[in-house]
Amino acid sequence: MPLFAAADIGTTTIKAGLFDEKCELLRERSAPFLPDRKFGWEGIDPDKLAASLKSLIREVASVDGPSVGSLSLSSFAETVFPVDGGGASHHGIIWYENCTKDLFDRVMARTTTRRVREITKLDASWIYSASKILRTKEDHPEIYAGARAFLDASSYMAFMLTGELWSDLSLASRTQLLDVERACWSEEMTDLWGLDAGKLPPLRRSAGVWGSLRPAAASELGMKPGIPVIVTGQDHIACALGAGVSRYDQGMISIGTSASYYSPMPPESLTTEDFLSRESLSGGYSAFPGGTYALTGMSSGGFCIDWFIHSVLGRDYGILGEFGRGFLRTRALFFPNLRAFTDKLPPGGFTRLSDSDTGLSMLQAVMEALAFEGRYAFREIFKAKRVSGLREVVMTGGGARNTPFVRILANALGSPIIVHPLPHSSGLLGGAIAGAAACGYFRNCAEAAETLRPGTEYQPDDPDFAAYLDEKYDKHLMDYRSSPRIHPKNI
Repeated sequence: MPLFAAADIGTTTIKAGLFDEKCELLRERSAPFLPDRKFGWEGIDPDKLAASLKSLIREVASVDGPSVGSLSLSSFAETVFPVDGGGASHHGIIWYENCTKDLFDRVMARTTTRRVREITKLDASWIYSASKILRTKEDHPEIYAGARAFLDASSYMAFMLTGELWSDLSLASRTQLLDVERACWSEEMTDLWGLDAGKLPPLRRSAGVWGSLRPAAASELGMKPGIPVIVTGQDHIACALGAGVSRYDQGMISIGTSASYYSPMPPESLTTEDFLSRESLSGGYSAFPGGTYALTGMSSGGFCIDWFIHSVLGRDYGILGEFGRGFLRTRALFFPNLRAFTDKLPPGGFTRLSDSDTGLSMLQAVMEALAFEGRYAFREIFKAKRVSGLREVVMTGGGARNTPFVRILANALGSPIIVHPLPHSSGLLGGAIAGAAACGYFRNCAEAAETLRPGTEYQPDDPDFAAYLDEKYDKHLMDYRSSPRIHPKNI
């Protein structure tokens, strides 16, 4: 029976895993991978990335290399590398780096945020890949001129392993250059940014076979040449595939350092005023056949909990055991936006505190705030998609291991929360699912994901606590979400 290898390139960590024919995890490894400031901004060295990723994959597959039947890749979006005939010719600017904001402001003076959103389904922002490509063009015109294409991290690694030059639609959705309705590069957007459309790669759907592993790369990885290499897509898209979130009445919450709220979206909903008027929502292509999605989030999700426990209280996660089976009742509210430089929301802080509040009650307020943001996010998503309400939420990321938070979330949403069995590795599982489908073990990714949907379910279990959360949610909206939006000057 073949095995399926998968790798995920994160902002600070690379992961690789090996799965059996039932997509059960056999082995997993991870390694830190930090950007550097070689050029005055934080960026990714493509040679170091390739070396680190190959080493990690080889370590995972070393024992069973000849039995590996496919290799799948996923990554963060927005970072792109200029690629010539032999590989990447320059660092890629990391997705959160603000060195492109001046270029973004200059470009946006020639259009409207509404027009950008109509074409790309994204809120106009300096975060996306278009501004990174323009920065390379202006700072290093010789590198730009010599580039054959600009590739995201997953597509770059797939190119190095197969020699095939493509881009994945889910990652292309995060460039601010894609015409999402037509699934092609937008001439209007490339002209707006002053970019050569010929330097954008051909497009393929997510989770499809990219090409075959070249003999030299196979030798480096200890695998057989010729096995299919697959790009599962953007990390959130790979996680949704691994979590089996394909139906319109499902949602996914991923709580790690940041927080993201995801739900499949009918393609036609992305063209409606209900979607276009909600600038906090982004849309693009998923890994499911013909699928599109809506996504929103915050840059400081689980970071808020970690910050309060470690930096403020000086405790460890053992404090969560002090909640037992019950929760407190408190007036305290928390504003969770501790990293306001990337979000158009008021910055973080506590409000409505009283002298009866303790470290434990304030910690509960932090977790309540993240639950309220999830409730608000899904309210906005389901208004935009015009379909039936939220039936269940699958939870991934480190926050899924925080049982008190999961229970708060279930009662705040009024929906079951299914904690993914591999909360830190759902993206890798998405890669294994794509590999299994490519090798014929399932008809497609949707069938595979539906077949493999295990997890621990948490029901809304306390009507009195849910009523308390309903009342606090209204206050959260009044104090936080109704506050004037702030777009800080430090970006």
